[in-house]
Amino acid sequence: MKKTLLLSIIALSVLSVPFLGLAQDRELPETADLVAVMKTIANWLFTILMAAAAISIVAAGFTFLSSGGDADKLATARNWVMYALVGVLVALLAQVLVNFVDNMITS
Repeated sequence: MKKTLLLSIIALSVLSVPFLGLAQDRELPETADLVAVMKTIANWLFTILMAAAAISIVAAGFTFLSSGGDADKLATARNWVMYALVGVLVALLAQVLVNFVDNMITS
């Protein structure tokens, strides 16, 4: 019981720390700063999604080669490739959207 209470208190205090930074009185950032932050986040997400897609395609290839003709494993490998391609498409669309918003705001 004491461990649960202690862990709950620690978790609440750790989760409340980011809100302390929001309590400060600051001026709103300029539009260029927001676009830069948006581009940075989009670039990180793009990199992560591309890495995940590459790993998924490699895993699908391994599953495909080691399936031994099993229809379920072949279907699983095809689904992994399809999901990887959808992930790549979402990542590319996110980049396009960020560039579109950047062009609309800066011009």
